[in-house]
Amino acid sequence: MTLLSRQPRHRGSATLWLIAAAALALLIIIGLLAASRPSRLRSQGYTAPSPLATADDKAKVKVSNKDTTNCKVTSNKDKDAKSPAINCGDDCEQEYTVGDEITLYVHPADGYEFDKWESVSNCQGCEGSGSSNCMVLVHTDGNECKVLCKKSSSSPTPSASR
Repeated sequence: MTLLSRQPRHRGSATLWLIAAAALALLIIIGLLAASRPSRLRSQGYTAPSPLATADDKAKVKVSNKDTTNCKVTSNKDKDAKSPAINCGDDCEQEYTVGDEITLYVHPADGYEFDKWESVSNCQGCEGSGSSNCMVLVHTDGNECKVLCKKSSSSPTPSASR
């Protein structure tokens, strides 16, 4: 009778090992899901500042523009005295705080119109948007956007004098 009532010595340790293995598997799954998230965001065209960036981190936003006479670019930060604005026709750049949202505005000269934005680096918010105004999230590695203007297709034709 004493043999039947006797309990195994290490019964609880098997349960602990099972719980530890399940917890480890859960941590591995969570890690894999977290690691795959940035690539999904990038495939959708979004970029974000580094999670290690601080409020004091700065990066440059650059606008490349070959047609400096007919296509000017400004930014929305011109009202903020702490943060200089982009206000240029030629290649230009300004330093901003990482994570800031900067809106770029294209101002075509008379007889010209906005054509398109192209992303040189971290400018996905503009590229392909079809809008002359676009928002850029300041990236830790900086941003470079290229703007193109073209002759207006709706230029008025001169009227004939009589």
